[in-house]
Amino acid sequence: MKIFIVKLSLIVFCFLQQGYAQKGIFKKGEVFPEQFTDTLKVEFIDDMIFVKVEIEGIDYRFILDTGASTFIGSNVKGNFKIFAKQNSMDTYNRTQEINYVSIPSLKIGNLNYKNITSGQYDLETLKHIDVDGILGANIMAKGVWDFDMENNIIIISDKYDNKLYTNPIKSKMKLASTGSPLITINYFDKIKEKNAYLDFGYNGIFSMAPKAYTKLKKKGLIKQEVHGSGELGFSAFGVNNASMYVTKIDTQIGELQFNNFLADVESDEESIIGCEILNYYRIILDFKNKDIYYIPTGKKPPSEFKTYGIHYQKTDSNLQVSFVWQNASNKGIKVKDKILSVNNIDVSDIDKITEENLSEINKLFASGKPIVLEINSQGNYVKLEQDILIN
Repeated sequence: MKIFIVKLSLIVFCFLQQGYAQKGIFKKGEVFPEQFTDTLKVEFIDDMIFVKVEIEGIDYRFILDTGASTFIGSNVKGNFKIFAKQNSMDTYNRTQEINYVSIPSLKIGNLNYKNITSGQYDLETLKHIDVDGILGANIMAKGVWDFDMENNIIIISDKYDNKLYTNPIKSKMKLASTGSPLITINYFDKIKEKNAYLDFGYNGIFSMAPKAYTKLKKKGLIKQEVHGSGELGFSAFGVNNASMYVTKIDTQIGELQFNNFLADVESDEESIIGCEILNYYRIILDFKNKDIYYIPTGKKPPSEFKTYGIHYQKTDSNLQVSFVWQNASNKGIKVKDKILSVNNIDVSDIDKITEENLSEINKLFASGKPIVLEINSQGNYVKLEQDILIN
């Protein structure tokens, strides 16, 4: 499971409920030329996709998100027409005023998107991933997007070429009012969940909605699960603090079958298939025909969950525990405990939490070998081992 998790589509805005999207504002805009095929070189870092976008002659770095509409940061300047303002709220009840603007020209590679609808607001909470905006589904819905993350490219075209691949795995999708792909998930061939999101703004692989988890639990289909709590990640409005369960399930999306598939359970209204899936499948989104194609890469998603029981992060003053699974909780470790040392690597004050020391600590946690933490006070040592909690 991935912590720190990015969930940009937690921008579930009030205006969607008030009818702005239903008025078709996200369908506005055109792409030129009308017939096109363009290959876009992208960054694929920590299961997030970063794209270069040009607005009024200036290059910006956007994160790609199929689960949201397009947004630009307040630092992006241009001749934008503001047509609405809204106090908007994410799923953690945080609010921010957002302007809705029309962008006369937005260029991606050799393609020019004209009069595209975008939100504009302060992206301060996303500064640590160094982005100026979110490239959303309302832009992608104007073509076919072929995500090839083995080669760090996206091929954008005006139509799907059925001669490219032999017998690809296929599923259907619906489109939300923002253009986001919605899919149907079949659990254990017994329970169906409609309107789950294919959301590349989430850098995990699968987040199951609590309502789906509850149905599976009541039917006795959940055989293994573990619990943790702390900082799950961040949305565009800030850090998300919540609990998480991890469980193992069988799922099917159209012709795509996952057996013994690890899923996390958080607080989302709908389940989410995230960007991590692009490690295991090349995915083509044909928005015009509402088809999704999956070409296996040869890699397999993990089927066991093993962890030392904690996740950690650097703050302004120390290195601290940010998330705790039950195996570490059983040893008395709590969220916000201060880490003084890791296997004798001294990180007891901010000057010692260097990039070099953090890199060495990351290597220790990736090694699978026992780790000794010094927690909160000098000489208070806790030994952690990488436990397999689900297999």
